[in-house]
Amino acid sequence: DNIINALQYAVHLRGSVAKTAVHLGTRAAIKMSKKKVETSEKTSGNKPLNKVFDIVDKVTSFPENLAKKVGASAKKTIDQKLSQNFSKYAERPGLVLVYLSLWSILPAIWLTAITTLIG
Repeated sequence: DNIINALQYAVHLRGSVAKTAVHLGTRAAIKMSKKKVETSEKTSGNKPLNKVFDIVDKVTSFPENLAKKVGASAKKTIDQKLSQNFSKYAERPGLVLVYLSLWSILPAIWLTAITTLIG
């Protein structure tokens, strides 16, 4: 999960802080311009510029959106694989779990007993 988030962050940064600042500034300017055009288009009734700003916004935000979709898909497949791998452990009967727990505690008890007798 953290690796996928780190990859999304790396795609967002694009190599340098300056490029990221310019990119984010450009997207903010596009969104502000789009809002101004929307208000002016409401009064005039024409909407061709709004479509242009939508296209520009989709092009400038494509890498981030792609990284989010790939990350979500990767998380989903990883979760499915993990749930398949660990389903056999969840289906064990209670007696087997008690047996395995006691078997794992036995070496610790054995080592403690040896150290108290010798030490």
